[in-house]
Amino acid sequence: MKTFQEFHEETEQVDESLAAFLLVAALSLSGMMTDAMTILRQVNPDLADVEIVELQKLPPQVHSNAEAFHISDGGNTIYINTKSEVYQAAHRGDRAAIVKLASIIAHEAWHVQNGSDEKGAYQAQLTVLRQLRAPNNLVDGVRRAMKTVTR
Repeated sequence: MKTFQEFHEETEQVDESLAAFLLVAALSLSGMMTDAMTILRQVNPDLADVEIVELQKLPPQVHSNAEAFHISDGGNTIYINTKSEVYQAAHRGDRAAIVKLASIIAHEAWHVQNGSDEKGAYQAQLTVLRQLRAPNNLVDGVRRAMKTVTR
């Protein structure tokens, strides 16, 4: 796992609210959600009410491949699947996985604030990926998922 300083140096040119998403993802992997949410509230007050919960077992109504999800009547909670490949890679310190996890949180946060429209959520996710300078294959994968889901 990277140190905060290493993490900060990689993201210092990124818009502060997007860096907050990334920081929330990275800190949550270390079990420091209280610190992550404090930083998130300072940087982006609009997302101050988003709560991130890490789950080891998904509820039966959620597809087993889900990396994260939000239940529409579940308030402001975003659930992260700790068994997912992206979570496991991010936990090992893989920067691309941390960026992807941050974009997933942005996607689900969009749902919390705006409802179930997938196109808007994917656009929010792609915006985060572009601003975090994600690898092209990661951006392309999200675009493909968007096309599949929004058909």
